[in-house]
Amino acid sequence: MSKIHVIIPAAGSGSRTGQETPKQFARIGNKTIIEYIEGIFSRVHLIDSISIALHPNEKFISSGNFQFSKKTNILYCGGESRAQTVLNTLFEIGEGKDDDWILVHDAARIGITESIVNKFIMEISVTTHIMRPSRIMASMCGYISSKDQHQLIRPRPAGP
Repeated sequence: MSKIHVIIPAAGSGSRTGQETPKQFARIGNKTIIEYIEGIFSRVHLIDSISIALHPNEKFISSGNFQFSKKTNILYCGGESRAQTVLNTLFEIGEGKDDDWILVHDAARIGITESIVNKFIMEISVTTHIMRPSRIMASMCGYISSKDQHQLIRPRPAGP
């Protein structure tokens, strides 16, 4: 049976916002954005593991009081770009089975809910011919939110 793994790239420095604290570590109430995002994925029962990919020099996690679920691993493997961070994380988490799925969601993107994640997983589970996991780095799936309507984006096959 296939497993579903989530990668949350969180290696950004926040340089575009001009803030000292990167977006993913900004607080909303008593939690950081990254804790909210991780919490959403951790409550989706179909998800087997979550990997949060941080920059190797990241100091916010070690200096803060962060709470993550038991299925979450913190990895210090972030690269110079989002793509490099995702690739590094794939190498860190190792070989999965051919029918495993990897979902990628940026740490600072708060417009996601458990309902959206569950709907997305149900959609890909009936349309697995769209994208083979071995092509994950060359393809992208996602949702675009348009008010209350969500639409699956079907990627083109990434080569033979």
